[in-house]
Amino acid sequence: MGPLLDVERAALDAIRERVRRQAVTRVFTLRHDYTRVLLDRQKTRRFLRAELGGRRLELVAFEHSLYYCAADRWPTLLRNVFDVLLAPTGAIHCVLMSARSDEPATTTWLYNHFAGEFFGHLNDQDLRALGEELRRDPHFGQAQILTRTDRVQFFVDDFRALMSVVWMVLLYPNVHRYTTAQRREITEHVYRTLFAKRKPLVQDQDHLVLYRGLREPGLI
Repeated sequence: MGPLLDVERAALDAIRERVRRQAVTRVFTLRHDYTRVLLDRQKTRRFLRAELGGRRLELVAFEHSLYYCAADRWPTLLRNVFDVLLAPTGAIHCVLMSARSDEPATTTWLYNHFAGEFFGHLNDQDLRALGEELRRDPHFGQAQILTRTDRVQFFVDDFRALMSVVWMVLLYPNVHRYTTAQRREITEHVYRTLFAKRKPLVQDQDHLVLYRGLREPGLI
C-alpha cells in the first residue's frame, strides 16, 4: 500500500472517487506540499513516522511533478527521498517533458519558443542533465541511475481540444499571461504547422530512475 500526495484538494477528491469506484485497495491519499516535506530532512523523517508508520517505500514516483520544485533543489530532494523514504531495494522514478527540442511539432519547442520569445523564460528543468549530475554525486555512488526518452503523440480532429492541450503546455493563464496578439500568433502557428497538415502534437518525455539495491538491467 502506498500514498498519493497532492496539495490540491480537488485533485485528491477526484482520486478518492476513482479509488472508491474501482475498489482500489492499495492506494491512499495525503494532502501535502511535497516540496515542504521532502526538501527538509527532519520533515521527511517525521513524514515517514507519522504518515507512513515507519514503513519505507518500494517506489517513489514524480510523474510530471518536479515542475513544482526549482531545478537547483532537485538533488537535495532526491537525497532525502533516497536516504529516508526508500526501501533497501526500492526505486525513484521521475518523468518530465524534455527540456530541449529543435522540432516545431513538439511541446518542448512550443514552450521554449513562445515562453522564451514573450517572457524571456529559459527552461532549466532538464531531467537528463540531472541524471548526469547525480552520476557524479558520491552520495549516489551505490545507486544505478538510468535515463531514457519516450515520444508521445496527441492527435484530435477538434481544434479546440488541441489548443486546450497547447495552452496547458504553455502554462496559460496561471503562469504566463499571453496577450491577445500573442495568443493569436500561437494559435495561428499551431493551426498552420499541425492542425491544417493533420500532424500530431508530439511530446518527448525524459525518464530518470534511481535504483537502490538490486541491479536489474532492462527495467527501464
